[in-house]
Amino acid sequence: MPHFSRSKFKMRGNVQMMDETGEHIEYRGIAFIQFRTEWDDQAKRFTPMTAEQKKICEDLHQQLSDAGVELGVTVSQRVPGVEDVREYPKVMQFQLMVNDPQGYTPPPTTAAAPAQSYEAAKGGGNGW
Repeated sequence: MPHFSRSKFKMRGNVQMMDETGEHIEYRGIAFIQFRTEWDDQAKRFTPMTAEQKKICEDLHQQLSDAGVELGVTVSQRVPGVEDVREYPKVMQFQLMVNDPQGYTPPPTTAAAPAQSYEAAKGGGNGW
């Protein structure tokens, strides 16, 4: 099955399942289709995607929407000494649905970025 993954990450805070009254707490999940770009030390952020990279992301968004694809997300707790990742306890599981591309308005492009090929845009020396 095709999938995305990240082998390790840390929560930014304690994630609670219930509030003080015993009611389940609801959270919002969101994911972005994006290219990893180079870090700009001066600006203290990643450089913006090129117009071509943005177009590729928008096209992928449309294709995923047209296909009716959902992303199933599972968060498992890593357990030291356990080699089989299937034995890690699942702490979260949810689906992400593709938002309607027609309801999305891309932000205006500022300065025109230099054009690059699809191969360069998808591989682009970005450290991934």
